[in-house]
Amino acid sequence: MIFVHIERANETITANEALIRNLLGSYIINRETINHFDDEERYEVIRLQSTPRVWKTFENIVAQENSIYGNAQLTRQVKIVNIAKYKKGYANAEIGVTLAANGMIQSQKRYRITIAYKFNDAEINFESLPKNPTGFEVQEYAVTEIATIKELDEENRVDPSTQKSKIKHKDKNDSNEFLRDYQFK
Repeated sequence: MIFVHIERANETITANEALIRNLLGSYIINRETINHFDDEERYEVIRLQSTPRVWKTFENIVAQENSIYGNAQLTRQVKIVNIAKYKKGYANAEIGVTLAANGMIQSQKRYRITIAYKFNDAEINFESLPKNPTGFEVQEYAVTEIATIKELDEENRVDPSTQKSKIKHKDKNDSNEFLRDYQFK
C-alpha cells in the first residue's frame, strides 16, 4: 500500500510527522507497559510491527527467569516525554517509567530509546484487514537508562529461584519458521 499526502504549497507537512510520531509512541508504550491485563494483545501488535530479530530479542527479555515482566506484583506505566526524529528512519524518545505494586509507587526512572524504523509496502484486502496497515516496522530498538528518580525496593525485585522461564521448547511441526526458532507461552 502506498500512502500519498497532498497539501497546499504554503503549508508545512505536519500530518506525516504526526503519524510517524504516533506510530513510534504507540510502539514504545505497547512494548514497555506492563499491566497484566492486555499484555498479550499489545505483544501481538509489537510482533507485527517488528523485524523477527527485534521481536525475538523482546520475547527473550519477557521470557527470561528474572525478568520484571514475570513479577505479577508489579505494573509499569510509561509516559512519553519527547520523541525526536533525527534523520530518515531514526528516532530518539525519552520516557518516564513508574513501577507500582498494589497501587503504590515503587520505582521511577527515565529512559532514552533509540529506534530505527521503516515503512514496508502493505497489501490490504477486505477479507483480512491487517493490524499494521501502514507497514510500520521497527528494525532496531535500544533502551538506555538516563536517570533513577526512585529505586525499586528489594521486596519487589524478581527472585530468579522462584520465577520459572516462560520459554518453551521448539515445536518442529510449527509451519511458521520464526515460531520454530523460538516461542513464548
